Amino acid sequence: MRVTVVIRSEEIRHSAGVRIRFHRISQHLAKQGVTLNITSIQDLSTARKHKDDIYIFSKCHEANAIVLARRLRQQGCIVGIDVCDDYFSQRQDCRFVHLRRWLRDISGTLDFILCSTPLISQQLTQLIPDLPCHILNDPFDHFKTDKLTRTLKEKAARARSSRIFDIGWFGMGDNPYFSVGLEDLHAFSQELARARAFGFTPHLRILTNQRALTSDRIELLARLPVPATLEEWSEAREAELISQSLACFLPVNAQNFSTVKSLNRAVTTLTNGGQVLSSGFPLYDPLSDFVYRDIADLLHDLEADHLKLRGDSLSDLKRLMSDLSDPETEACSLTAFLQTLPTPAPTDTEKPIAVLHGLHPSGNLHKAVRKLGALSVAAPQTKRTLNFDVALSPGDGENGVEIIFSQKAGNLLKPCYAARLKQIGEIGGAPVSNLWLAKDEMPESCRVVALSAPLRPLNEMARYGAELRRMRALLAQLFEELDVILAENRSPYMEEADLMTAVHSV
Repeated sequence: MRVTVVIRSEEIRHSAGVRIRFHRISQHLAKQGVTLNITSIQDLSTARKHKDDIYIFSKCHEANAIVLARRLRQQGCIVGIDVCDDYFSQRQDCRFVHLRRWLRDISGTLDFILCSTPLISQQLTQLIPDLPCHILNDPFDHFKTDKLTRTLKEKAARARSSRIFDIGWFGMGDNPYFSVGLEDLHAFSQELARARAFGFTPHLRILTNQRALTSDRIELLARLPVPATLEEWSEAREAELISQSLACFLPVNAQNFSTVKSLNRAVTTLTNGGQVLSSGFPLYDPLSDFVYRDIADLLHDLEADHLKLRGDSLSDLKRLMSDLSDPETEACSLTAFLQTLPTPAPTDTEKPIAVLHGLHPSGNLHKAVRKLGALSVAAPQTKRTLNFDVALSPGDGENGVEIIFSQKAGNLLKPCYAARLKQIGEIGGAPVSNLWLAKDEMPESCRVVALSAPLRPLNEMARYGAELRRMRALLAQLFEELDVILAENRSPYMEEADLMTAVHSV
């Protein structure tokens, strides 16, 4: 069996989501006869024929992923997605309308879903009840008990002797939508200051991503109640941090996004020889025998030389890890799941696909969908000028509308409209044609109106959803058969159906 994980770009090949979830199980999958490849969506889009059996899209939340998934399915490949974060179930949050639409649009093409936690699985099952969903737990990297026994003993003895409590914090310090990371650390940091009441001096070392270090967050760190050092995260520094720290502090807030996260950071800390201290939401309850919820308990056990994670408790931790995050177990479980999936029959004909760009089109996405053979279509309010396959000429639409077509789009028109095309020039050596549709040729449902001039942003926002609906209707009138996918990654610009869903969910 050959499996390809499709990632957004080469830059995220070594990100946590790819490194932890797939790199760590690749050699164990090989023992099961599964070859795992990791490929960017750009590289995969250039291939004419796709030879692997199964394709898993990881954090590719744009229209080109939907187009590619449909092409793969037409070639008889099994297609799934991997979901590590909950951006889909919070229906009252208008910031995620575009992501919920993406999930809705791609779901009809999918054969399965992977996810990282039981809670995410429950949410996805409610959203897409007909798809099989497999929980792939985040696996640990390594777990060498012999080395850890010595390390644990030495760190505890050093802390008792020096009266210095070395604490580590590592991870993504920010999120584009939620208050997490460094803000959680600051919010719960008084717990660390309590070490002084027990005769210990807390020293905090922080590892995080550079993007998180905005002036606001640096100000938060400056107001921490304990002395702290700050460094950019790397895999090597993370390993060093855990090996040098008596404990890692892993606070969790109670927002929905945080409460469905995986156990990864606690698993990483424990399997590398660090105690876990966690405040806030009890995310790490499955590891409760090895997780401290109160710094007083941790320091009391330190003084008594009987910490939760110690040499004679490693065997218990190993048994627990075998159920929750052992890479070999996860690889075997994933293989067994994938083997149950039926292979779809390939189809000889490919239904034409059009990607309808919204108000803020992406040049890279425009190129990507055209590379995949889809038409790139501009909505009436599209602000950017690209060589779209279908676009409206500026005008008020009072008497009709002029539509510009690329050669490829013109070839797909219904014969009655293709016969009326007039070539008006060339772009890149390819002919460009236009078609005039009088007002009385278009039903009311198709009467689109181009972007207002001068631009009136509030007016455009108010009619945006209706114009997208009319544009879909116009495409249905012009083309024999066309599957239309909306590409709009900025809320609150949404189709009317999305708006009504958001209203009814409140």
